[in-house]
Order: sequence, then structure tokens, then C-alpha cells
Amino acid sequence: MGNKSYILMVYRNDRWTTMESSDLLPGDLLSLTRRKTKNKADDDGDLVPADILLLRGTTVVNEASLTGESVPQMKEGLSEILDEELLCMKNKHKNHVL
Repeated sequence: MGNKSYILMVYRNDRWTTMESSDLLPGDLLSLTRRKTKNKADDDGDLVPADILLLRGTTVVNEASLTGESVPQMKEGLSEILDEELLCMKNKHKNHVL
């Protein structure tokens, strides 16, 4: 039994389209937005269906199930990375990874 699949806005092949989270591929760009819903239980924001690099914006993430940390973590978009700089998701750039 796998995780529930979600409908996402994905940029692939030079265009935005909707697709299931189960169809994501490495290199896809996702649009994560806060949606207002009629059902208050669904108004907690997006579930992130993969490990992603946040390019723009900020978000507060509950990583308790991953890290055991009970305090939500602030994540920021990657503002600038040099061409020759390697992405270090465990240290230097960890605040940009969801």
C-alpha cells in the first residue's frame, strides 16, 4: 500500500500542467500554494509528496515525523547558488529542502 496521490501543478516540457504526484520525475518543478477549501480539515496547506528544493518563497514545515523535532521549521527559497557551487542538502542548503 503506497501513499495517497495528490493533484499538483507541475512544470515539465516547457509548460504547466496538472498531474498526479505519483507521476513526478526528477527535475519537475512544482507549484506549492496554500488553498482555501470548504472543508476546514483540508485547510492545512499542501502535503509535499517528494523531497524538493524550494526555489522561491518561504514556508513553515512540520517535520516531526521525519526528525522528531516538535517545533515547525521555517524553510526559505534558494536565493542564489554559484555555477560552480555544489548543492549540499544536509548542511549549507538544508533550509531550502522540503
